[in-house]
Amino acid sequence: PAPAPAPAPAPEPAPAPAPSQPIVSTIMRRCASGTFNSASEVDLSSSTVTELTSFELPTNLGSYYGCRFFFDMELDGTHTFELESNDGAVLRNGGKAIVENDGVHQCKEVSEVVTVSEYGYVLTYFQNGGDSCLNLLVDDWQVVTSGAAPAPAPAPEPEPEPAPAPAPSQPIVSTITRRCSTGTFNSASEVDLSSSARAELTSFELPTDLGSYYGCRFFF
Repeated sequence: PAPAPAPAPAPEPAPAPAPSQPIVSTIMRRCASGTFNSASEVDLSSSTVTELTSFELPTNLGSYYGCRFFFDMELDGTHTFELESNDGAVLRNGGKAIVENDGVHQCKEVSEVVTVSEYGYVLTYFQNGGDSCLNLLVDDWQVVTSGAAPAPAPAPEPEPEPAPAPAPSQPIVSTITRRCSTGTFNSASEVDLSSSARAELTSFELPTDLGSYYGCRFFF
């Protein structure tokens, strides 16, 4: 008897679906000027409240200030959070610190894999002089981007191309005088305007009251 056929290999499991981009609700930002060395020191007793649709750092507080961003995010379960900041930043969810990048430092990143709910996110950030950056990625999706570490010097701009030659200007026509009369003519020299009517025009118009046999001259 023939040997039994080898069993078919088990199908490989389908890859896990790529995580969808988290959707952030309206953001409330509170900021105040001050010199802070950690997120816990940020004092917002004299802060102002601003409603935002994207994460923006304040532009009117100089280089020494602290902020808190309050927002919800359509996201629950286990996810990878990457928090980059200069200076310190701490992200909380449901009152619990989930990513801590605290302290005074240059732009650096801290990554954590955590289980979260979609409500009650608070991102505390402070700037203690110098350059600033604040970036948050969730499963490689950019959620927060507000400033960055010092950018490299830009590449030299290419030499400008020579300006194109100016287009010729449109000729301006003065007021037009038209003289027309009925008749059957076979050349322009035959046009007889002895019984013509005169009309002052602002654009070139043929007569509409002389039928199909007429001649005209336009003076302009």
